[in-house]
Amino acid sequence: MDPDIPRLLEEQAALRRVATMVARGTDRLGVITAVAEEVGRLLDADVTNLVRYEGEYGTIVGGWSGD
Repeated sequence: MDPDIPRLLEEQAALRRVATMVARGTDRLGVITAVAEEVGRLLDADVTNLVRYEGEYGTIVGGWSGD
């Protein structure tokens, strides 16, 4: 088996979970938090933040911590 396949399956499952939340009408903050969590888990990170950039400045719009 190609060693990349398990990783691709994990990524597809994460995308499916987020897409399901969107389809169910989950509010924006819930989706943003879920995206941050899924990315954090996929990258085996301790913390992830999603940042919205406007011009030169960024604002953290959501995040996740493994703790």
